[in-house]
Amino acid sequence: MDKHALLVRMNPKYWPAWESKIKSGQESHVWFEIGRRIPEEIQAGVPVVVLGTSGMGILATGETASAAEIRGDPDWAEAAPSEQAECKEPRNRVRIRMQGLAAPVPIEDIEANPGIARLPNVAREAINWLKSDGYDALMSLVQVSSTLNRKTTSNLAMDHRIYAPAAGLETWKARLAEPDTQWVRRKSAFETAVFWELGARQPRGLHTRVAALLDREELLRDCELIASFPEHRVRLPGGSRASQTDVWAMLRGPRGPISLAVEGKAGESFAETIGDWRREASGGKEKRLAFLCEQLGLPQGVNDTIRYQLVHRTASALIEAERIGAVAAVMLVLSFTPDAVSKGDYDAFVSCLGGKATLDRLATAASSAKRPLFLGWLDLPPCTDADIAAIAV
Repeated sequence: MDKHALLVRMNPKYWPAWESKIKSGQESHVWFEIGRRIPEEIQAGVPVVVLGTSGMGILATGETASAAEIRGDPDWAEAAPSEQAECKEPRNRVRIRMQGLAAPVPIEDIEANPGIARLPNVAREAINWLKSDGYDALMSLVQVSSTLNRKTTSNLAMDHRIYAPAAGLETWKARLAEPDTQWVRRKSAFETAVFWELGARQPRGLHTRVAALLDREELLRDCELIASFPEHRVRLPGGSRASQTDVWAMLRGPRGPISLAVEGKAGESFAETIGDWRREASGGKEKRLAFLCEQLGLPQGVNDTIRYQLVHRTASALIEAERIGAVAAVMLVLSFTPDAVSKGDYDAFVSCLGGKATLDRLATAASSAKRPLFLGWLDLPPCTDADIAAIAV
């Protein structure tokens, strides 16, 4: 048998006594009975996962700090009075060094993984052996949970001309307007962040799906990422509210810099139409709309049924292209959930710009006069546990 790690089961009735010992970020040493396990097989340095039964989930991880030995529990005095005599009794025990998790891994996450789904319900002894693949699957869930629950230590605020290096996913979360509701798995903010971080680890700094799409245009072929900026704000006239692009990226192409604006979607709409946005139009709104249409090469304006978000996000790509002297601008939608309605809104906008939306190809906007403007849509699967774990290291 592949005896790679130990699965320690924590009975919920004992958890109140153990909770003060097994804290997040704090190393604890606890003695556990090994039950029917063979003492000679348990040595120091064996990986450990602590699973709370009755739906508690994964509570802690660590490793054995001793071999198994016959002895009483030195912490017997901390047990309930009815349990103290049993704790004093010499039995085969092993000392485990562990740290609690910031938040338990839900039991539902374990049961959703076919390889380990049965673990919470079989072999209900206090300690059982785990095979290496089972241990790896559990630790992958732990890593995902750690990433999702990591607290942001600072509220990053980037000036329009001053930027700070990203510190992984927490930087993306800190830039959101409403992180408590937006930073959720299978929503666009989280999915876009994981997708872009994965791409940044590629040789060109771009996800292979993005690189393949760009490579189909000669002007963009073999481009590489220079730098990217999560939740990038672009100031617009006619009001104080900036356009906030999910990702703005500077690329280096064969003929010069490229401005790339990325909009992530996971079932969310492109919000209000131009008509709805103008319903109570102020002078500032009309000024802003005229400016956006000028950027897009649409002096006659846009149809009221076009989504306003698509208009200002695309204009932002062109504004930043002008700022860095780019040879081209690209507005790319990353869709992590099938969404025919939003795809239809995107197609209508491309048509408004004189282009034609085509599957897995960039559309060229005929309206843009200063520099080429490309628009694209990529249908993508949501991130996996392995994807999240890969960018957390």
